[in-house]
Amino acid sequence: MLADQLLKADVEVLIGALHQTTVENQLLRQQMTERTALLRSLPNNIGPGPSVAPDREVLEGGDRACKA
Repeated sequence: MLADQLLKADVEVLIGALHQTTVENQLLRQQMTERTALLRSLPNNIGPGPSVAPDREVLEGGDRACKA
């Protein structure tokens, strides 16, 4: 019985979060269409750690240098 109540509460919270993100998404799409949004695009290659070109290596201290 308690598990059912907790599950129902969890579902209600998830539905609320989904509704909020849907509304925010619609607003952002509208702003992008109207070109009124102040948005900054993210780089396409998001991943763990620093982004390093294949012909470069990361040195101690975070400096980058060409591979010999």
